Amino acid sequence: MEQSGFTGDMGLHRFCLLHVRRNLSSHFPGSHLKMLCWLAGNTSQLRKFEAAMNKIKEFNPDAEKWLRNIPLEMLTMSNDGGYRYGQATTNMIESFNGLLRSACFLSVTSMIDYIYYRSLKLVVERRTEKLNDLQNGHTCCKKSRELFEKILEKASTHNVVPYNEQRGVFEVITACYRTTNGYWKCGNKHTLNLFHGFCSCGNWGRYHSPCTHIVAACLVCNLDWKQYIEGYYNLTILYEMWKYKFYPMANQAYWTFPLAYNWELYGTVNADENLRKRMKKRGQRDQSQRIRTEMDNSQMIKTCWRCDQKGPTRRSRRCPQHGK
Repeated sequence: MEQSGFTGDMGLHRFCLLHVRRNLSSHFPGSHLKMLCWLAGNTSQLRKFEAAMNKIKEFNPDAEKWLRNIPLEMLTMSNDGGYRYGQATTNMIESFNGLLRSACFLSVTSMIDYIYYRSLKLVVERRTEKLNDLQNGHTCCKKSRELFEKILEKASTHNVVPYNEQRGVFEVITACYRTTNGYWKCGNKHTLNLFHGFCSCGNWGRYHSPCTHIVAACLVCNLDWKQYIEGYYNLTILYEMWKYKFYPMANQAYWTFPLAYNWELYGTVNADENLRKRMKKRGQRDQSQRIRTEMDNSQMIKTCWRCDQKGPTRRSRRCPQHGK
């Protein structure tokens, strides 16, 4: 790691929560443990983390010890220190597979051309989009603006109790709302300090943008809540990522570097037509183009209630008791 340069402030390493959960399931199988492991690692509040760990300890004390042996800052959002910016997994890196899956059946030369021009199109579209937003006077991208609009709408329903406006100390009581599971939540109390950048919900330190409680307190004090948005969300910084330009490649006759010696002897790599997505027939499931990884492997093994064997089910013909 010292030779790669990813040390100290230049590289802060964290564990992917999906891989940690998969490793936990390999040692301690169980769907409940998988769910609680995700809750413990993905929550922003320490009390919810401890509650999930206590539940894991009730199901399996060895599993709780296994998780405790992992450094908390490498595993959990609540002890991360804000370096993840809300990313619990490596999906940001693996999302590049979506760019490659359409070219998996092409030959090598065609695949390189496809990836090059597909990347070119992506950079040009994003750069033009961000430049238009800057010219229209926006400070954040479209997705961030939509997120902040929802936060502002929800913050207007909170009840704010000022303790010391001069020092930025407030207590925020959330309003009643229905969750995605159909349950009602209300009356949660959160303490915050505007000058120290602290909110007990943990979302401010996790996403580096004001949560609904910060916005509610700013509305009471007539403060500009946008000042607490970190530069990470600034559109000018986002534009810097897409400012790099592609230049057209000259005709092969004008290339100044020599080609590989006797490259004709290596033959031609033909495309694999078996990898091309085909039209599904009536009654058949559509073929997926998704590039599957080790995280896609299911850890749940069903047990047949007739023969008490793992693998077959009561409707499977592999069951010895099928048809009896």
